[in-house]
Amino acid sequence: MATYGRRFSRMVIGYSIGFAERMGMEIIVVKVDPIDIEYTKTLGEYTNVLSEKFKEKADEEIWGFKKSAGEKGICFRHVVKSYI
Repeated sequence: MATYGRRFSRMVIGYSIGFAERMGMEIIVVKVDPIDIEYTKTLGEYTNVLSEKFKEKADEEIWGFKKSAGEKGICFRHVVKSYI
């Protein structure tokens, strides 16, 4: 499953965990940094700072999803992708 931006709704999390459990699959979550490549020209050196902050926040926001999957014995991977 992938998201462009921040959070997953509880409904999406519940559905994903239920589906993975029924199908015997793992969950791979991909979060994409919303910083557009065109903005990097404007933001300059702050682009990397914002990208790092996004990665940190993404890791913080996903812990509940990861915990819920782990409680069901579902393998969970989290990938954060940046355009930079």
